[in-house]
Amino acid sequence: MNIKLSIILPVYNVEKYIGECLDSLYNQDIPETEYEVICVNDCSPDTCREIMLARQHYHKNLILIDHEQNKGLGEARNTGLSKARGKYVWFIDSDDYIEKNCFQKLISEIEENQLEILNFNFYRLKDSSIEEYELNLNTETKTQKGTEFLIYLGKDYWKNASASRKIYKRDYLLSIKLRFPSYPFMEDQTFALRALLYSKRFKHIPSKFYYYRWNESSLLQGELTPAKRLAIFALFSDLFSVYREIKDNQPQLAEHIKEKAVYHFNNIFKSYLYFNHKDRKRAKSYILQNIDLIQENVNNKGWRKLLLKHLNTSVFFLFFTYPLLTLARDLKRSFFK
Repeated sequence: MNIKLSIILPVYNVEKYIGECLDSLYNQDIPETEYEVICVNDCSPDTCREIMLARQHYHKNLILIDHEQNKGLGEARNTGLSKARGKYVWFIDSDDYIEKNCFQKLISEIEENQLEILNFNFYRLKDSSIEEYELNLNTETKTQKGTEFLIYLGKDYWKNASASRKIYKRDYLLSIKLRFPSYPFMEDQTFALRALLYSKRFKHIPSKFYYYRWNESSLLQGELTPAKRLAIFALFSDLFSVYREIKDNQPQLAEHIKEKAVYHFNNIFKSYLYFNHKDRKRAKSYILQNIDLIQENVNNKGWRKLLLKHLNTSVFFLFFTYPLLTLARDLKRSFFK
């Protein structure tokens, strides 16, 4: 069986949108025998599973995988990738949808240029309108190394991090042993970054094939929960790791990545005070792994300086005081609401 393309679709709590998404995947211009749709049900609490089972009755290339427990978006994508058989893979979010009859053009573009990664533009759906994304790149690039494209983007490299605006050659991802991080928030950032860093055959085309839904209740736009805050600790640690890997060979790009890591650290460090004991220990490990870069690059004064100096002691001290800190924070929010 010659499977050209594997669509990997993580599914969680999107019963309102998944029908439109699946319809777009089957309104295409290659036979269903030449692609597969791998739906990973991440313990969705709604009717998504029933909707997928109904579609599976008519589309034999729809593969349904059920997680026994909720693992998050990144791990759902990893599950799909491990089961994929296609020559190329496209990670699509199940509340979005894609352009009609685009598979043949995308596959032809990849094969004609022998690409490892094809990058393209997308639309943003907000309320009832379709908008241009701020980093839609209107010039087609030559086939180049991924690092050349990252250097061209400069400080805006992270705006191109969406996994869904790219199609990857599956063998390439396997050859560099690339997987999505397990944290449940902004997991695209380091996945897309590492994919481009090692790619020798990358190309961007300005056509738009993807419709991204700007959803206020989505993982990205919703409330910044403790799990999301902890994910940002993991993210800045991963970015510092990438910085260390490339600073000698790609110093300019490395500086941009370090700046982004510092930005995330500055925005999230205060949350360390409000974690429960278990999460604080994990956050502390991310800080200690990068304490040299934090001390060199972050302007820490007052309580920040004191906390970083006595990080190990703080875990014990905050175990007893964080309920009072949390209460004071919540009262402050209520008062100034």
